[in-house]
Amino acid sequence: MSQDSAKREENNAYLKHLTAVNNSNPVIVTENVLDEDGALLLKQGSRINEQATERLLKFKLLKPIEESIGLENSLTGDRIHQEMLLSCNQNPTSKALYESCQFDDVLQKMCQSVEQYPILIQKLTVHALQRPKEFHKATMCAWMSIHIGNAIGLTQEQLLCLFLAALTHDIGMLHIDRAITEKQGDLTAEEWQSMQCHVIIGEKIIRGIGLPASCSRAILEHHERCDGSGYPKSITREELSIEGQIIAMCDMIVAVIKNRLSIMGSSVVDLIPILQVNSEIHFYHTYETIVLWLRTVTKNNISPQLTEQEANERIKQIKALRREVVDRLDIINEVLRKITADKKNKKIQAIIISIEQLDSVLTRSGVLYFYYVHWLEHSIKTSDTSAFTKIDYSLIILNETKWRLRHIERNLKLFHDHGNNASISTKQAINDGLKQLAKY
Repeated sequence: MSQDSAKREENNAYLKHLTAVNNSNPVIVTENVLDEDGALLLKQGSRINEQATERLLKFKLLKPIEESIGLENSLTGDRIHQEMLLSCNQNPTSKALYESCQFDDVLQKMCQSVEQYPILIQKLTVHALQRPKEFHKATMCAWMSIHIGNAIGLTQEQLLCLFLAALTHDIGMLHIDRAITEKQGDLTAEEWQSMQCHVIIGEKIIRGIGLPASCSRAILEHHERCDGSGYPKSITREELSIEGQIIAMCDMIVAVIKNRLSIMGSSVVDLIPILQVNSEIHFYHTYETIVLWLRTVTKNNISPQLTEQEANERIKQIKALRREVVDRLDIINEVLRKITADKKNKKIQAIIISIEQLDSVLTRSGVLYFYYVHWLEHSIKTSDTSAFTKIDYSLIILNETKWRLRHIERNLKLFHDHGNNASISTKQAINDGLKQLAKY
């Protein structure tokens, strides 16, 4: 796809969001909208309704539509702050974490600073209306990032940039086709590549607004990993910024709280083993700072004690997960062993490092040792309560490992489908491995 075509698709996706917003919140044209030749498409004062959108989609616009429209009811700094508090109070884990920060006045001032950037307010308003769950996740990511950044010792200027980047890190999604962003089920390799573009789009938007370079860079890097397995550039530890890595880790924590802990009814303490599995994919001192924070909060937020029956049921789950994790690891390691011609390829190297890091974490946790389950079972029979706390810990470690392995498998598939210079033997080894992994 050419650069012009990609840009037009991005603008069209956002235009469709504006059309939907107009149904409940009038979207008004603030200046004449022209095509690339200067011909009038929409007059000032028009609304972005379905008829207007149908007309605009046929032409390449002289400039992005967001520069020529305004929303009748937009977010304000105070409303962003209120939404932040609302999202925190919806979940006991996020509420406990927020209450431990004690920086509401500082946060309110940072929310008000957003009002300096009209385009940013517009994007956030559309985000809040069209993707409310993701918007609330972004608000959580913002205040968490500030707490971590402050603990690490960032300056006030750095903290403000971090806040703005965390709050807007996913606004690029508004420029991705909704058929992709709202798809139920797995994405194809092509759809996944389109989804990955949201960081590039977000970086361009923030850079265009005139925010500091560290802000746009953090947005671009918030899906990068220290081992080189992230995107869009697959860069490694030495090339990454602290702001991008803080957002990356906070984004992961928010996703875990919203998507898993809420469903499982788990507590703050259950975040720690999840972070342990991911301790080496982002800056380690960021991980240490977050864990120290969580341990402080968990003094008064301990998971409830299991009954013996519950413990035995969960041990059955641990056994099944252990078998699956070991089988997946064996298959992936066998695939990597067979890859010889492309061993030094950057993408393959990143996968190898990811597996080595995962092996290291699992070794330290002990969950795959042959005697581990026997010790748990024996401890339950003898009413050794120390084992009860290890049961949920083990389940969380194994489930998170399973998620990490799926991420590695996806990277293998992307390399298979889009590694144009990959050898035939490498593609065959990956294809054989993916067929075996598909059984799980």
